[in-house]
Amino acid sequence: CTITNKTEQGVNLGGSWVGKESWITRRTDAASGNPYMFFKVDDGYLYNTNQTVTVTVTYFDRGTDRWELFYDSTTGQRSGGSVSKANSLTWKKATFVLPNARFANGLAGGSDFYIDGRNDGDEYIHFVDVTKSGSADPTNTPAPTPSASPLPSATPTPTPTFTSGPTATPTRTPTASPTPTPTFTPGPTPAATTVTFQQGLGGYAGVRDTYISHYSDDSNYNWDTILIVRSTDIMASLLRFDISSIPTNATVLGAQLQVYTVAQSNSAYMCARPYAVLRPWVDSQATWVRPRTGETWATPGCNGIGTDRSGVGGEEVWLQYTNRWYTFDVTDMVQAWVLDPSSNQGLVLKSTCNMAELVQYSLAGSDYENSSLRPKLIVQYTLEGTPPTRTPTPAPTATPTPTPSTPPTVLTLQQGLNGYAGTTDTLIDWWAKDTNYGNEPTFSIRGGNYDYGRQDIHSALLRFDLSPLPAGASVASARLEIYLTARSNAGSAYFSPYQVVRSWTESGATWNRATSSVLWGLAGCNSTEPPNQDRSATATDMVQPPPSVTNVWVTMDVTDMVRNWVAAPATNLGLLVRDAGGNSVGYTFASSENTNASIRPKLVIEYWPSGGATATPTRTATATPTAQASATPTRTASPTPTGTAQPTATATPTPSLTPTPVPPTPTPGGPVQTATFRVGVNGYTGSVDTYMDQWQPTSNFAGLTSFSVRTYDVMAGLLRFDLSAIPAGANVVSASLTLYATYQSNGNMFDGSVHRVLRPWTATQATWQQPRTGERWEVDGCNGTTYDRTATAYATFHLNAANSAVTMDVADLVRYWVAHPDENFGMVLKGAS
Repeated sequence: CTITNKTEQGVNLGGSWVGKESWITRRTDAASGNPYMFFKVDDGYLYNTNQTVTVTVTYFDRGTDRWELFYDSTTGQRSGGSVSKANSLTWKKATFVLPNARFANGLAGGSDFYIDGRNDGDEYIHFVDVTKSGSADPTNTPAPTPSASPLPSATPTPTPTFTSGPTATPTRTPTASPTPTPTFTPGPTPAATTVTFQQGLGGYAGVRDTYISHYSDDSNYNWDTILIVRSTDIMASLLRFDISSIPTNATVLGAQLQVYTVAQSNSAYMCARPYAVLRPWVDSQATWVRPRTGETWATPGCNGIGTDRSGVGGEEVWLQYTNRWYTFDVTDMVQAWVLDPSSNQGLVLKSTCNMAELVQYSLAGSDYENSSLRPKLIVQYTLEGTPPTRTPTPAPTATPTPTPSTPPTVLTLQQGLNGYAGTTDTLIDWWAKDTNYGNEPTFSIRGGNYDYGRQDIHSALLRFDLSPLPAGASVASARLEIYLTARSNAGSAYFSPYQVVRSWTESGATWNRATSSVLWGLAGCNSTEPPNQDRSATATDMVQPPPSVTNVWVTMDVTDMVRNWVAAPATNLGLLVRDAGGNSVGYTFASSENTNASIRPKLVIEYWPSGGATATPTRTATATPTAQASATPTRTASPTPTGTAQPTATATPTPSLTPTPVPPTPTPGGPVQTATFRVGVNGYTGSVDTYMDQWQPTSNFAGLTSFSVRTYDVMAGLLRFDLSAIPAGANVVSASLTLYATYQSNGNMFDGSVHRVLRPWTATQATWQQPRTGERWEVDGCNGTTYDRTATAYATFHLNAANSAVTMDVADLVRYWVAHPDENFGMVLKGAS
């Protein structure tokens, strides 16, 4: 890596001097074969661990290339994510959340993580911040700011600290003297004002918001009190704040958008970034396809760059927990709105990262019942003189960074290329479960929908012989490339690659069988847990071919898989590519038997020979941090329903609910009363139950002697207990629900959750589609979180064997019903994804 410090000048990046960050900047140099930056964290801070680590990189957004961060995890080298640049010629921050980080000096040169410029452009890095989970976040020491003066229509708040860039965690410091850092002399600091815009705060009523969904292109959700953002830009949120109270001659020192997460569909993390909207929209009319009645977005989803929204977003932030505030830097957007109020069309909050697992986060909206959790826009500005100069970053000390002296070798494996004959592939088809397609010139990947009762219809199996790769090679990256030749319609869907762990044959594999004589653990190569596991549960990538397009290559990251196969060659049983959500559309790809050899599947591997890259040290600046306490958030998981079947748990129809109520003001030593609600106990007849089945959406099962719950929300149980025997005003000390599992469809473990039902239903009439005759669920399967059930689970449970009981804490649920007896519509039990 090339050191680009320029004493007394700064670094000229893109033809303009770009501020103090350029005084301490390193860059890669692809032209000389150095596209990497390697980093070693001080072993006294992190060494040979297994925890989540957050790395924040301050980089210069020059060019339209892509860079990626790799790290030492408990399973070996692993990708932490990538960044696609937009050539905005501004400094930006990218945050990577790295689960299962080991940091045992296990990468090239004894490093813990590195930045890969991918040989498609150079990366300019100013600062790298490393924070381990549970540790205090370091911050810069802010300069004193005068007291804020209030403005009409918005409520002043204490001045927040706007940090110009991240700080770094402690790293090894060499004895060499650091490069001198120029001294910045702050000018006179005029009075600064800070205002907070939040719906309802101080009478402010200037927020308009809604969300738009690709799942329902023409639906408007202005009635909802929450906002939703879903990964891979399936759902996005629109917000606009009226900031006309800020004078047009104001200089904005900093602006932050703050949003509060109230639910997440599962425990996965997700990136989010705000973009300035460039055209008018109406919150009560906006949908995925139109900003307001009579108009359409240039590209659906507010995705027309330069027409619907800006292509350069604000700060990217990773969401990981519920019940937590997240902050986005939107200083540039707000300054533009202040200078030209007519340009304030608000912003759209999107997640455009390709994640291995789809997840959505619900945010408190401007109508959320708890007004203190509604979105905030906090703006700090000045009117007098010249803008105050921010406190400069402390002079860093130099830290050695190993840089490989040789680039990796690129190996392309493709049937027929240079005599290679190691590819096998085939299609497995849910519509033709016992048909083999091993000799076909194409294979297809197709997603289902609720009409089919499952998510995957066509999946593809592929395997590449890796014997041309030298033994002990250190894999830098690997990607699968397949060529799209046809599609069933113009829609767009997602699909993902999974590592296969069961042997299969090209001539014998079908939907039901891995070979002509061996069944899959779960049809479709879908068992993800021992003892009958077919494939990994987690994908290494998720991709979405563009709508309407054919005759293009589709690329998926399979680096982790290839590293696993290199480390243990016997585990190379290939991979499965299957649907990951979206529209019902079939994609056809060229197979290894295609007559056009140039479009057959490719596995492209970048690697170093045994021993890895040779590292040479360079100096990387790291600053001395100051500690700032941070709260530890609590993660609340809520499963996202999909249609892939897994184990089914079947419970008896006589579950018991045991609340323990006492009077609201009991006397010391007074008795605690215990009541057990179970059909047949002491003449109790107040319990009703049934279940709903996505595979039989119009069937009712109230007449059966058991109800079923199945993973991926294929089947869900409804239960209700009459609690009228509990006196009004009783204080419920505890309550538990006990269920007995009588049957298990396979040996896999089962995780479920309990949600409060929000509407009446009738046990003898309820189906997947309706709560009772003449009505429909808001979302099939009692899955609407506004009218059907709560988004947040009141309890979770785990089962791993039949003929066993499971007990869960439902005290909060029973307390709610005792306090609101007219809202006791029972509960729904859901299987996790």
